[in-house]
Amino acid sequence: MSKLNKKASEIMLTFETHACTDITGFGFAGHASIIARQSKVSLEINNQHLSVYPPALEGFKNGERSAASKANRLEYESSCCFHEKVPDYIQEILFDPQTSGGLLIAASEKDAPKLLTQLLVNGEIAAAVGKIIARGQTDIIIT
Repeated sequence: MSKLNKKASEIMLTFETHACTDITGFGFAGHASIIARQSKVSLEINNQHLSVYPPALEGFKNGERSAASKANRLEYESSCCFHEKVPDYIQEILFDPQTSGGLLIAASEKDAPKLLTQLLVNGEIAAAVGKIIARGQTDIIIT
C-alpha cells in the first residue's frame, strides 16, 4: 500500500502477460478467485511468498481484523482451499480488503522470471507467489 502501481504496470506491458488486477476491496483471495474463475484455471499460491506490509502482518498476528474482511471471507472462502499449515492470520490477510494494494499479474511461464527480475531491478516489491494449474474443485489452493 506504500507504492503506486504505475511503474510495475508499465514494466508488465513489455512482457507476455495474460491477466492482471490490483488488489483492492475484494482482497487477494477475492481478486485471485475472480481471475481463476474467469480464466477457467486454478491458482496454486505459496503463502510464504506473499509480500505483506509489515505493520499489517504484525496487526494480523496480534488478532486485529478489519470489519470488511469478514464479508470478503463469507463471499470467497468457498473458492479457496487452505493447506492445514497455513496460519489463521495469513488466511485473514488474504481476505482483507486493501484500498490500494499491489498488482497480481499472470505472466507466461517463459516471461515470468524475466518480468520478476525487471520489477526487482526497478525497485518494485515483487515475488512469484504461485502458479497457474489446471482447473480443480476450487479457484485457489493456498499452501
